[in-house]
Amino acid sequence: MDFKKNPKTRFKDAKKIRKGEAKEEIEALREGINYHDYLYYVKNDPKISDATYDKLFSRLQELEAEFPQYRLPDSPTKRVGAKPVSKLKKVKHTSPMLSLNAAGSEKQIDDFDTFIHRNAESKKITYVLEPKFDGLSVEVVYENGALKYGATRGDGETGEDVTKNLRTVRSVPLHLQGDGDIPSFLAVRGEILMTKSGFQKMNKKRVESGETPFANPRNAAAGLMRQLDPRNVVGKPFDVFFYEVLDMRGKTFDSHWEKLQTFPKWGLKVNSGNKKVDNLDELKKYHRDFEKDREKEKQVLFFTERLNKLLQELSPQASEEKKAAVESYFWLIEEYKVSVFAQELKTPVRISKNRLEKKLQEIERMA
Repeated sequence: MDFKKNPKTRFKDAKKIRKGEAKEEIEALREGINYHDYLYYVKNDPKISDATYDKLFSRLQELEAEFPQYRLPDSPTKRVGAKPVSKLKKVKHTSPMLSLNAAGSEKQIDDFDTFIHRNAESKKITYVLEPKFDGLSVEVVYENGALKYGATRGDGETGEDVTKNLRTVRSVPLHLQGDGDIPSFLAVRGEILMTKSGFQKMNKKRVESGETPFANPRNAAAGLMRQLDPRNVVGKPFDVFFYEVLDMRGKTFDSHWEKLQTFPKWGLKVNSGNKKVDNLDELKKYHRDFEKDREKEKQVLFFTERLNKLLQELSPQASEEKKAAVESYFWLIEEYKVSVFAQELKTPVRISKNRLEKKLQEIERMA
């Protein structure tokens, strides 16, 4: 029974199948759903439709309800519906989660490169370059391939157990991919974050339901991930990138780059902007390119911050005209974002900064 490739979705009546048959189907469904989660959230290459996925998921829920003795802690159905906790337990990290030193200027980069060459045994130096994200740093621990627990960074030595909340994040695998290749024990460090577009859509929904919007994506990620009730976390626009091993047994790596290349094979998502370079000039170019993208981000951020202020001030009693105006501004920002980040495309810019500014001023005058 295989639900990985071209899965069939015509099933027998759950009340009419034998225990052994149910056990086999449940195991195959779990494996298939985890595999399709991996393709969708990590590889960004789904092979089945959302409708087919929903049928597989519903069938697993049905069988686990009929045969609860075969429901395991790492089942995909455990991502939702977990009971709330009274408080978050403290967890000691497998290894200290250290903070990073900052080096922003080219002189600091030159000094660092000089220090490395002076102290390294090898004269051939390779740098691994990775984007830094402003999210919530977490440790995620797997034992025999299954998710055991996850914790916030805390003070670097001890964090808070947020396992139930992490289980709701689809890009966090409940079970590692790969059969004989995965380590018997693995503790990895990652960053939980929200995309700006996902954050804005979530804030819009909060305002519409009479809730207070979050100030920024980082605060939203940190606040929601520390919720006592996992049901408040389900469906939120979280993502995760993994970037370091804190502890591992049953396997070794020769380099940090090898780790980053192996993570996706295990179902652990890494950032597509990671790069390996062999000289200082390439390192500086990577940094300059990112600075250019950050300037583009600032252009968009200027407007998204003003939108967030409008959302915060938008009361449930606001006029329908103002609500509609704020919503239209939300979609104009999405268009503007495409214009800013797709300058290499041959299609004309769809919306200018001046037009967006004019629209914003019109809405602000309605306040």
